[in-house]
Amino acid sequence: MFMTGIPVRTAIFLSAFALGLCCSRASEAGSNSFVAAFNTELAQRDICASEDCDTAPRLLSGTEPQYPTADLWRRTQGHVVLEFEVLTDGSVSKPRVRWSNSQSMRDSALRAMAGWRFAPAEREGQPVALTVRQSFRFRLGSPASASAQAASVERGAS
Repeated sequence: MFMTGIPVRTAIFLSAFALGLCCSRASEAGSNSFVAAFNTELAQRDICASEDCDTAPRLLSGTEPQYPTADLWRRTQGHVVLEFEVLTDGSVSKPRVRWSNSQSMRDSALRAMAGWRFAPAEREGQPVALTVRQSFRFRLGSPASASAQAASVERGAS
């Protein structure tokens, strides 16, 4: 589809809208699957084994970082490692970028993390603050596809 006379930003928005990337129902479902996957991975890492807690924090709500549109167009892949504290009230504090090879991907990860809400870690039934390190790999799908749906953001321990 070729759009003449339409500013690039408008064309990108219209393309995203046509793909259904801005529909709230799709983002809610995506958010729920992100939360479940994040919690599964966090449990597998067993972060309380090396920390002073009995129960690891659990993500209650949040969205995964979005693949930056400019990086999709340039077909750029990247890796971001964040570190942050989950406070006793479940909020995220002291976000730090430990490593990143892309400023736009780093910014996307930080924006997503700002909205995360956790059930805090616990020690002997009491909430405790805990530092969490999380990595995100921004990877493209097959070279034949240029849609945002062909890109993925993978979570993992760093």
